[in-house]
Amino acid sequence: MLLKTITLIACLLFCLNSSVLAQQSCTTPLNANGECIVVTKCSSLLALLQKSRRTQQETQFLRNSQCGSEGRNPKVCCEIQAQPTGQGRPSTCTTAEGSAGTCKDIYQCPALLTLFNAPKPLSPNVVTRLRQSSCQGPARISVCCGNPTSRNPANVDALLPKDSECGRSGDQDRIFGGNETAIDQYPWMALVEYRTRRNTLSLSCAASLISKRYLVTAGHCATGDIVSQVGTPESVRLGEWDKTTGQDCVKVSGGDNDCNDEPVSIRIEEVIPHPQYLPTTATGQKNDIALLRLASDAPVTDFIKPICLPKRDITVGLSSRAINLIVAGWGTTETNRPSNRKLHLAVPFVTLAECQSHYQTERLKAELWNKQICAGGEVGKDSCRGDSGGPLVYFNENKFDLIGVVSFGPSPCGLANVAGVYSNVYGYLDWIRGEIKP
Repeated sequence: MLLKTITLIACLLFCLNSSVLAQQSCTTPLNANGECIVVTKCSSLLALLQKSRRTQQETQFLRNSQCGSEGRNPKVCCEIQAQPTGQGRPSTCTTAEGSAGTCKDIYQCPALLTLFNAPKPLSPNVVTRLRQSSCQGPARISVCCGNPTSRNPANVDALLPKDSECGRSGDQDRIFGGNETAIDQYPWMALVEYRTRRNTLSLSCAASLISKRYLVTAGHCATGDIVSQVGTPESVRLGEWDKTTGQDCVKVSGGDNDCNDEPVSIRIEEVIPHPQYLPTTATGQKNDIALLRLASDAPVTDFIKPICLPKRDITVGLSSRAINLIVAGWGTTETNRPSNRKLHLAVPFVTLAECQSHYQTERLKAELWNKQICAGGEVGKDSCRGDSGGPLVYFNENKFDLIGVVSFGPSPCGLANVAGVYSNVYGYLDWIRGEIKP
């Protein structure tokens, strides 16, 4: 009798497990082995779902991938990544740049996905880069995606400026509050130039120079809707003050002119969105940060200098309005038009708890987390459209530190008691240092 009971229990357990496995396993539209899971847990299909403009084939692929639902959440047949026999890890490869990488679905490689989703027809350089990145992998479009851990050289500190070489700005004691900057203030600021479908350059985001080869900007300035709606990030313009002129000059005391150098445009060699940034149009986006690698070194002049990365999170333990931070850019002003000249503004720090309470209404809803900083909340004083990707800085020990990156805020800008939200640069130092290479 006991033997029969044990046998019955074993049979029931086996049958139940077999039933669960049968429900979980599936075959993708490309006849690959897959697992039926909620779409939010399948990064490749989630990226495809969140594209603002999908092709008819991509839409049909999503439909054919559906395998059920879990509550209101659709489930999809997510391809199981193939593992090399006996290895227990994804296949390795060499990227187009010659570094170690992993052969994976292009939808799991943000840097190459940005190129792939660029407006068609693709430029010859982009086509060549994608061809050189192809590899024999489990997905229909597999690419050799660089490994962040393999890109971090032992001498990374040598690639970043010393404290004595960064964060120095002209007119550091100048009084401001929504005014034009001096022509040599915030020399780390850059404009991102996008190549449009009409083969023109559009200026839609800002960035901050952190070394000779790298700038920090927002993730939504590097991938997602901006690529399909504006264009591909092609170059950065450094040393700019007035976008409408070449060399800029202003009158100084005594009637003389104070002039800067001609701005410099340098081609972007690589766009590196944070791997956990999901490009959607919704607010509250986490990991909204990206790096831009330049094709050549940026010059160091009185008008082009890097900013310092923070060594600690200066906001820890602060109460709201305990300190003022500074935001600068060429964004929309009170005239509802972008500014031609660089502007700056002092904005009070706001704790995440207070900030979150203002983003819980039906009109303003976002879930904030500890890798974000809030600042602002005063009428008419805010970062705004066109400031995206630009710096939020703090004057610390006679130099400026890059504290935040403009991410999102209320619309219209500058509402009372609703602060702007910035990606907290300190929370991404390990990722930044892991991506920098000579």
